[in-house]
Amino acid sequence: MKHLGLLLSCATLATLAYPLSAQPADPASAPAATPELSLDASPNATVNLVRLLVKQGLIPRDAAVDLIRQAESEARQARAQTSAVTAAAEQIKQAAEAEIQNNDSDVRVTYVPEHIRQEIATEVRNEISAKAQAENWGRPRNDETSWVTRLRPTADLRARYNSTTFDKANDNTGEFVDFNSINTSGAINEATFGTTPYPGINADQNRTPANLRLRAGFEADLKEGFTLGMRLATGSGSSPVSTNQTIGSPGNFSKYSLWLDQAFLLWETGDDLLAYRLRVGRMPNPFFNTELTWDQDIQFDGISGSVAGELHPKLRYFATGGIFPIYSTSFNFPSFNNTGSGAAYSNFPSDDRYLTAAQIGLEADPFRKIHVKGSLAYYLFQDIEGKPSTPYVPLSARDASDTDGRRPGFAQKGNTYMRLRDIKPTVANGAGTTNLWQFYGLASEYTPLVGTLQIDFNHFESSQITFYSEAVINTAYDVTRYDKHSVNTNFDPLFFGGASEGSSLGYLIGVSAGDAVLAQRWDWRAGLDYRLLGSDAIVDGFADSDFGGGGTNLQGVTLYGRLALGARVFLGARWLSASEIEGASFRSDTLQIDLNSKF
Repeated sequence: MKHLGLLLSCATLATLAYPLSAQPADPASAPAATPELSLDASPNATVNLVRLLVKQGLIPRDAAVDLIRQAESEARQARAQTSAVTAAAEQIKQAAEAEIQNNDSDVRVTYVPEHIRQEIATEVRNEISAKAQAENWGRPRNDETSWVTRLRPTADLRARYNSTTFDKANDNTGEFVDFNSINTSGAINEATFGTTPYPGINADQNRTPANLRLRAGFEADLKEGFTLGMRLATGSGSSPVSTNQTIGSPGNFSKYSLWLDQAFLLWETGDDLLAYRLRVGRMPNPFFNTELTWDQDIQFDGISGSVAGELHPKLRYFATGGIFPIYSTSFNFPSFNNTGSGAAYSNFPSDDRYLTAAQIGLEADPFRKIHVKGSLAYYLFQDIEGKPSTPYVPLSARDASDTDGRRPGFAQKGNTYMRLRDIKPTVANGAGTTNLWQFYGLASEYTPLVGTLQIDFNHFESSQITFYSEAVINTAYDVTRYDKHSVNTNFDPLFFGGASEGSSLGYLIGVSAGDAVLAQRWDWRAGLDYRLLGSDAIVDGFADSDFGGGGTNLQGVTLYGRLALGARVFLGARWLSASEIEGASFRSDTLQIDLNSKF
């Protein structure tokens, strides 16, 4: 604003020029009484008038002394005020002359007291803000009904080069069973295979696919604390742990699919002291975690709620919980059922599965520029484990059992599995030598207890050093439920990579350093972590899909870095080296080079 400094000075001058003579005299500032009254002439007209009245005998001498004392006090105040106003006026005059002489757009006035400048600036800012809001500066008219002002679009695009190489010593004899392929493509007839009746996972042939990921969506402000969110994402399939589209698949420049990645309604209220949040639909992962326990692309279906509040200016708490359906029984399940005694059709009871989860945590700033966040989470996977079916005889691949719904809808590798169908040996199946159509489920129950910790050190201006760690134990781990000691040996555990029964423990420790946020060109961040994830510590279908090709029963190192090419574009690189913990030999090294952009 041109001449703003001059205006501020004028405001100061007006304040100083307020007639202090109108204020009552301060008795404490009056001079001590004099015993005698001088009758000499004075430059103060009031004093001369009083003295004249004394000479005429119209007022007593004592009263005259009080009147003269008051008049002299007022005169001193007037002289001081005049001096201050004169000095201020002189400074304003000099500033104005300097502005005219220099033809500068800013006037520098050094006299205006700091507290007065702050008061005036606050008043001006508040007035302008109120006027801008009232008049909708920078917004379309009628913004209450305009969707443009209530919509926040988002989008990001990632192009990735992905190279995976396998150790030459890896086992390629079929020990790495692809249970996901069996369970999603149809039951497999074990009677037609030898000692290795299962399709396998690639463990020896190097691959260099290129990937593309696009995610685009919006959040719409619905007022009164409600927000509608939606996002679409690419993906070569409906996998919950990847939104990567493999370039060249299915081939011949075919168009790619878009999937519904998020669709939720959010309600939030409160303030910094106490805040509430409720979300329903398909939503981002609401829990504080690392990549040890949940893949970063996982989205949760269901309902979640959270509360956060302040216990102390340097200590806050948070708590999150939710219920999330994992599997819902088909309305007509099964569409075909043959009991083995002729064509007889019937539907089975529902066998739905849920995840019920809760997390509590604290955030603290115990020391200057140090931030600590820690949490403890408990995940209860209800009825996710396998269960032997009612004994029956399948006559074809489509003859369902009453526990077919217990097979995972999606799996990677690493968990211990078991057969689901209890197939009776009869004449119809050659005394158990034919028509052994089988599905597979998880041998153990899953109720992981997870502790997560992150410490941020911000002593280096824009740079930040972060230490992070996570530990998990599956408190319900038990694969001996249907092991070789049971009456029915049909349910011996089937472990990824051999006969070992695996483990229920996992942990990750890591450190990263660099700019806390990639906000401008050449900002950077790099990190290193080590992890070990036992075969049955978590459900393998939800584990990191990049480390060791995805899944559990893996240990190794991840090295990564990011470099900003602009405020919204950056390069990224990761090197992941993983090997098996137990079972058959397996090791893979993966190099990923990314070009990321976001809107």
